[in-house]
Amino acid sequence: MNWQIKINDPSGEIRTIPLKGTSTLGRSQQSNIILRDPTTAPEAAILWAHHPDKQSPYWIRIPSSAPAGYLGDLAVREAHIPPGVPFKIGETRCLIAGRRSAPYSFFSVRSQALAYRLRNRKDPTLDH
Repeated sequence: MNWQIKINDPSGEIRTIPLKGTSTLGRSQQSNIILRDPTTAPEAAILWAHHPDKQSPYWIRIPSSAPAGYLGDLAVREAHIPPGVPFKIGETRCLIAGRRSAPYSFFSVRSQALAYRLRNRKDPTLDH
């Protein structure tokens, strides 16, 4: 399963970013995921995957130099992020969601449908 983070910026803009391995979040330009929120710290949080076989493998750690984050309504410094539970850093709301890779591309499905029609069409020369 592939994982992504959905970010709801204070401006109302919603962004979806794929997650891979460890990611840093914050206002800093050096962050892997830049938060567009003046209330967040430059280095606001670290996300990392632990036990990738779980429903949600991601954990969050908030440095002691940054204000605490919220997992649901609970203030946290470090926590596992359960599936479907939003977390908040400053005024930015985030959600980690899994997405399954599509088993077929549009073109492979279309090719399969065409091959099926060709195999099952009647030969007009045999109708006589």
